[in-house]
Amino acid sequence: MNAREQDAVVRMLQDDLAGEHAAIIQYLQHVWRMGDTGNDIPCEVEEIARDEMRHFRWLAELVVDLGSDPTIERDVIYVNGSPPADLMLLDVDAEDRAIAMYMAHLRNIDDRRIQRVLERILVDERAHRERFRGFVSALGGDPDAPTPRPELGPFTGRRAAMGDSQPPASAKTQREATAHPEEFGAYSGHATNEVIYVKDPTPVALPPGHERLIATLNNDIAKEYTTVLQYLFQSFVHKANRLGKELQLDIAQWHMKHWGWLAERISELGGEVTTRHDDIDRTRDAAYVLRAAIARQRELAAHYGEEKDAVEDEEARAVLARIYAHDVYMTGQLEDLLAEAERAGHPAAVFPAAGEPQPPPAQPPERHEPRFTVGNLFGRPQDE
Repeated sequence: MNAREQDAVVRMLQDDLAGEHAAIIQYLQHVWRMGDTGNDIPCEVEEIARDEMRHFRWLAELVVDLGSDPTIERDVIYVNGSPPADLMLLDVDAEDRAIAMYMAHLRNIDDRRIQRVLERILVDERAHRERFRGFVSALGGDPDAPTPRPELGPFTGRRAAMGDSQPPASAKTQREATAHPEEFGAYSGHATNEVIYVKDPTPVALPPGHERLIATLNNDIAKEYTTVLQYLFQSFVHKANRLGKELQLDIAQWHMKHWGWLAERISELGGEVTTRHDDIDRTRDAAYVLRAAIARQRELAAHYGEEKDAVEDEEARAVLARIYAHDVYMTGQLEDLLAEAERAGHPAAVFPAAGEPQPPPAQPPERHEPRFTVGNLFGRPQDE
């Protein structure tokens, strides 16, 4: 494909990425809101979120192969203060939009490798849609019932802006969403980090001290969310080497678990889980990436080491202590990777990033042919 066609394909894949990102967060939000309601349904929704994480990875790697940085923006997420059946209806809508977007992109992308990936994702999205419809029925709802905002939520193409806190939608945004629902939500292309509510969440009277604890744990979630995105981005641009695999398959996944543990405790306390994150560093140099990751892990370990001793809630303290131990271990894990790369030569040569110019390979020491000296010739016949 020519440069113009490639730019168009990258834009479509970035929109797909933003939609998958929003779907992951929306589905996890619904898991946390359901809690123990619905028997095994929250666990099954969490498994669907994991499928979306795989889609996110596949799309990000395609973007890297096309010479661009994968976006970490997300479309707006759609949250409802209604019963669990209504949450599942919102997720049916998200899958409907996903299917429509991927089918449109398939028609507009003339690259067989990319088409195969999108076709594979479509298989999952169609299955997800039917599963969500089944969850609606199991929870006593009507899977064919309309939702208030069928064009709002994941896969509506409105990418979220980075760096904001995450307040509920302003009155102005809510009015605009009511008037023009097709312009809001995941896969709508609208950049906003607000959370849109179909119905305002019911105020909960929290026990004394819980509000402060929930705010503390939400601050920790922001750290974990940003860390996951940072490591995933670096894993995508180092996808062909061990650094990328370690960051993605081990370290990022453990930070995702930390995020889930913190969110579950907030939900148990009756709080609202926020999903805000900071922007990330897009540097690709392996030595810099490793040193920055080591510094981040040390900072996280120090933070949780202090917090676990200061928090009075016993269950939260146990979670924080486990996270602290993980961060200490991961610091050593990254230090070992850096030491290995430095022993072998320039880290960028050991862990080359996609699209970066690579340093020339180390040259072996120059070897000289042996030469005779006066000492070598002493005592030898002159005609030798």
